[in-house]
This record gives sequence, structure tokens and C-alpha cells, in this order.
Amino acid sequence: MALVVAAMYAYAALLMARCQKQTGAGTYQELAELALGRRVSLFIEFFFYLELAGSLMGYCISIGDNLAHVFPNARLGIPGVLSAHNILLLLACLCILPTVWLRDLSALSFTSVWSVLNTLLLIISVFVAATADSHIGFRHAIPAVELKGAPVAAGLYAFAFGGTTVYPSVYKSMRDPTKFTYVLLLSFGTATGFVVGLGIMGASMFGSLTASQVTLNLPPHKVTTHMALWLTVLTPTFMFALVMSPISKSMDAGVNRRLRKYPARLQMAVATLARSCVMALIVVGAMALPYFNYVVALIGSSMTIAICLVFPCVFYAILCRDRLNRSSIAAIAIVSIFSAIAAVCGTIVSFQGLVESRKHHRSSS
Repeated sequence: MALVVAAMYAYAALLMARCQKQTGAGTYQELAELALGRRVSLFIEFFFYLELAGSLMGYCISIGDNLAHVFPNARLGIPGVLSAHNILLLLACLCILPTVWLRDLSALSFTSVWSVLNTLLLIISVFVAATADSHIGFRHAIPAVELKGAPVAAGLYAFAFGGTTVYPSVYKSMRDPTKFTYVLLLSFGTATGFVVGLGIMGASMFGSLTASQVTLNLPPHKVTTHMALWLTVLTPTFMFALVMSPISKSMDAGVNRRLRKYPARLQMAVATLARSCVMALIVVGAMALPYFNYVVALIGSSMTIAICLVFPCVFYAILCRDRLNRSSIAAIAIVSIFSAIAAVCGTIVSFQGLVESRKHHRSSS
């Protein structure tokens, strides 16, 4: 399934590149406005920001889960108010908060290289844990088809590959746009290799007991386990401000527009407060719904698929209608049908899982 989702995402990115070649647009938002008008593009933009906020919520859940395994004996909780898990998450987010206030994010530009290195190190850590510990190994058979978990898996893969909205900017900034297809093949090929490789290792190591994040299954008190846990914590920590930057810039523009008659210091203070409030809401959401797999799958199914697959097909059908032929119409139809089925089924199943997990959590606490 990962290969199918990756191929569709790459195709959607290629469609947007063709729209850019036709129209000269430079960003995803510009394509939306040219294709659907200002009002609809504002709705898509809000939808995009909502998806980013959901992604950041997933980051927070991941940070909290892995920190709880790094410090399993931490006695930081406030009985009846906050668990040790949530205290650790709050402390981590307090460390992240200053990066959210930054206006110039060039200091965080290393995260693109870091994320690739981190993924490689994470795969190595998991592999070493499996081969070094005699109680683990690669002992579980992986079923060829698992229809029961397909809707949630589709949402998870949709979330994992959900960077299509940045590709118009990449295409616009390229010196030689004719090489964009090779960029897509390299980026999606690498990402697919990482995702599939880690997924296969986790499933063959732990079978049906595989946790929402494979790092949570690794044996405690092992050096490789702590390495994997810290890598999983640090990557979203460094990337948080970059992922949130579109929301931050939009809020800054709104504050500056409304307070243009007031001093620049006041505008900056209000904008900083607004950024902090958004982050606080994201953290509260992560603490209220700490179920990584269902939250991420719900975001991927209900939002990411629409933004990264459905809307690009619509843009192409409108902006490049003169170039439509039987093969392109068939391809767009296949992507659209798959997207609709995956979005509906994934959203329903993920939401049900989220509700059931919440009920189980309440009954056990």
C-alpha cells in the first residue's frame, strides 16, 4: 500500500508542476486561487493550516510517548491533574516554545539533513536491537494482505508522505525545472524505502504486538533503545517551528494588518502571544488525545488526502483542461476514486478507534 500511496502523491506533485508551467504560479496557495477563486482558496488555506496543526499534535504525542519510555520511573505527576507523561511533554514543549517565537528560521535549516540522518540511524538502531537481543529477532510472519487494518494504514501512509504542498515552491526555485521528475522519484523513492523498511522490521520483530511507534516496543535499558527514543524525540523537536511557520506567518500578517497603527513592539508582542496560544492549544489536544496511530491516521485520512491528492487533481482538471486526454483523465479518475474511498473509510475507522481508545482510557483510570 505504501508504494501505491507514494506513487499517487508523486503523480499529484507532477500535476501541480504542469499547472505551474501553464500558469506561472509559485505556490500551492496561488494554484488554488487561480483554479478555484479567492474564496475557495481561503477555505483550502484554512484546511491546510488545520492539517498542519493536526500534524504538530501528532509530533507532541510522539514526543510525550517516547520521553515517557526514556524516563519510565519519573515521579513528576500531579495525582488527579497531570500524569508524569504529560509533565514530560509540557517540559519538552517549553523547550520548543522559544523556537516558535523565531522570525528568522535559518538557524533551523539543518533539520532537513538531520531528518534524513535521523531516519537512517533509527533504522540501524532498531535493526541492532533485533539482532543483538536473543528474545526479539525477526520471527513473526507478515501477512501479504491485511484488510482489517487497511483504512488506518492508508491514513498513516497519507500522513507520512504529506509534503506535497511544498513541491510547487521547490519546482519554482529549481534552476532546471526539467529535472523535477527526477527529484520526485528520488524523494518519494527514499521516503518509501525508509517507511517500508522500518514498517517491515517492526512487524517482523513484534507481530500483532507492534506499538503505534516501534521504538516503544524496544527492550528498555539498552543503549540502542535509548538512542532510538532520543532520535524520535529530537526530530519533531527541531522541526516543530518549521512546520508551524505557515501558521505563524499567517497570524503575524493578520496581527500587523489589524494593529498597523500601533508600535512595532506591540505588534510583535501580540503576534508572539498568538503563536504561544496556538502551540498551547496543540499541546492540550495532544494531552487530551494521546493515541498516536489513530490521531495521525485521522489527520491523514480526513485532511492530508484532500490537500495532497484531491485538490491537485482538481487544479489540473481546471487549469490544464486543454491538455486532458484519455490517459490523464483515467489516471485522475483512479487517484480520485482511491482518495475518496481511503478518506471516507480511514476517517470513519480512525475516528471509531479514537473514541474507543478514549473510552478504554477513562474506564481504566
